Amino acid sequence: MRKPLVLLPALLLTHLPILPPQDWWPVFSPSGRYVAFTQVTGNTMTLEVADLQMHRTVKIAANQGQLAPSWSKADRLAFSLGGKIYTESPNGTARARVTSAEGRSFAPAWRPGSSTQLAYLTTIGAQNTDLWVAGTLWARDAIGRPAWSPDGTTLAFQRDDGIYVTTAPGADRKVASISNPQAPAWSPDGREIAYTAARKIWIVPADGSSAPRALVAVGVIASDPAWVPDGTAVAYTSAGAVWETSLKGVTNRFHAATNAGASVSSRNGAIAFPGPNPKCPSHGAVLLDTAGHTTTLAGNCT
Repeated sequence: MRKPLVLLPALLLTHLPILPPQDWWPVFSPSGRYVAFTQVTGNTMTLEVADLQMHRTVKIAANQGQLAPSWSKADRLAFSLGGKIYTESPNGTARARVTSAEGRSFAPAWRPGSSTQLAYLTTIGAQNTDLWVAGTLWARDAIGRPAWSPDGTTLAFQRDDGIYVTTAPGADRKVASISNPQAPAWSPDGREIAYTAARKIWIVPADGSSAPRALVAVGVIASDPAWVPDGTAVAYTSAGAVWETSLKGVTNRFHAATNAGASVSSRNGAIAFPGPNPKCPSHGAVLLDTAGHTTTLAGNCT
């Protein structure tokens, strides 16, 4: 099995209690050069980008809630800030606002293969929050964080009563019925969707052709599952560690995790995750593991 890829459920508009500085939710860019992550200091969340080639970290934006970064195919960053969606270069330049001044928008998801189209949730014209793509309403009453299929044709999203997919405005259909699921994650071949609900990780065919099956039981606080690049397993954070469970039900523990969220590079299999910082044990850092060798990417005592 490949090393694990884990994505955390986004705390999209919530506020965190005051905490010592911690790094959370790393996300590799498609090229593998950059890792976006959220540094939590006090009650402020700061979106930062670690440049693995230049060996430096750039501050992108600060917010009272999760900034929910998403990468384009060309390594441009999308994120939510103050209820609006923005895009920006990973070096902190060329910021552009995507959504209008009306309502609140968050949870961007960049469409694979597109340099311009984003899916996101918004309160514009909604009783709760709706799912839009590039300024067009696609589905009502969506929650959490949408996810594009690898080929960019289908969106998976969650509602209070299950997991849904849609290919166009008004074309949404339910593929899994369950209360309060976490965000969906597509398999690399686009045939299956994984999600966490009721303290278990589930797998369901993306076309809804058969019922979901429970893959593994997890703790009360578990991250969203994420597929390893070859599609043979899902990985997740739970109980202070990064885990991987194969589709055959075999579970392995990889690293201690101080916080939640991990990401794997599709380029070289390196994994970024929040773990213990040897130079500052009380502060969680973003660590990079390549072939068993672990280095600190970001995170310090200042």
